[in-house]
Amino acid sequence: MDKTTHEQVLDQRTRIKLQKLLNTDVLGELNGIVSTGKEANVYHALSGTPETEGERAEYAIKIYKTTLNEFKNRTEYVNGEHRFRHQNKSNPRKLIKLWAEKEMRNLKRLQAKNIPSPSPVILRENILVMSFIGKDGVPAPRLKDAPLSPKKLYNCYIECVKTMRDMYHKCHLVHADLSEYNILYHKGKIWIIDVSQAVEYDHPQAMDFLRKDCNCISSFFSRKGLDSTMNPRELFDFVTDIQLADEDVDKYLSKMEELIEKKQEEESDDEEKIKDAVFQRSFIPRTLHQVQNPVNELFGDEEGFHHSVTGLSQKTEQLLTDDQ
Repeated sequence: MDKTTHEQVLDQRTRIKLQKLLNTDVLGELNGIVSTGKEANVYHALSGTPETEGERAEYAIKIYKTTLNEFKNRTEYVNGEHRFRHQNKSNPRKLIKLWAEKEMRNLKRLQAKNIPSPSPVILRENILVMSFIGKDGVPAPRLKDAPLSPKKLYNCYIECVKTMRDMYHKCHLVHADLSEYNILYHKGKIWIIDVSQAVEYDHPQAMDFLRKDCNCISSFFSRKGLDSTMNPRELFDFVTDIQLADEDVDKYLSKMEELIEKKQEEESDDEEKIKDAVFQRSFIPRTLHQVQNPVNELFGDEEGFHHSVTGLSQKTEQLLTDDQ
C-alpha cells in the first residue's frame, strides 16, 4: 500500500474515504485548500445535492493529518475527560480519530446553544465535513486580519467575552486555545472555530486552559487599542462567575467599564503587572475540596482566584448594586 502523503493529510486511506464521500450525495465537488495547520488541513467543497434555490451548500472539509508527530502531546486535552474515559488513547491512529470526534461533539454543543460556529455535517474517521464560514470559496477572515473600525472592534470584544461565558456555563466547555487566530469575522459577528482541543469545565486543567484563553483575548484587544479591556483576572472572573445572572451580564460589563476607567487613573502600570503576574502563576482550585483552609476562605477579607468559580465572590453583587 502507498504510505506516502499529499500535503501531509491525503494518504491512501484518506483518499479512499474521500472518494466514497464523493460517490454519495454528501459531497459533489472537492476544491482547493483553505488553510493549513499543525494538526489538520481544511479544504473547500460543495454538497452533492442542491439545496434551496438550486444552489449547492458550501462545506469546509477538515482532514486531520495522519502523520502522528503532532498528536503525541495532545493527550492532556483528552485525559481527564469523562466523555472519553473508556477510549484507547495509547494508539496514535485511534487518538487522531478520537481528536476528530472530539471536535465534532464540541461543535454540536456550540450549535445547540446558538454559538456562531461551523455546523458539523458528517464525520468519517479523520475527515470532518462542516459548514463553510465564508462565501464563494473565500473564507471569512480571522479576527487577527479583519479590518475593524473602533466601534466594530468594541462590539467584537463584547461578543467574544460573552461567548466565552456562554461556552463555559451553557456548553460546559473551555476552548483551551482561544485567540485571534481561532475566531473568524463574518457577517458582522465573530465565529468560533478549531474546538478539537476544547475541554469540559471540570477537566483537571480547565482552569489553566481558561486562564490562558483570558490572557490571549485580553492581550489581543489591548494591543488593538481598546481601552476598556478587562485584564485576564477580571475576564476570568466574568467568565466563571456562577452568581451572575444572564439578565445582568450587560449591566455587569457596563459597570466594569466604569471600574476600569477609574482604576486606570488610580493604579500604576507596575501595580497592574504585579497583580497579573501573581494571577498567571497561581493555582486555581476548581472546588472547595481543593482549598487548604476553606473556613478562612469563607470568612477572610481577601478574595481568592477561585471565588467566582466556587460561588464565594461578593464582588458581583457589590458591582451590580453600586450606583455611585
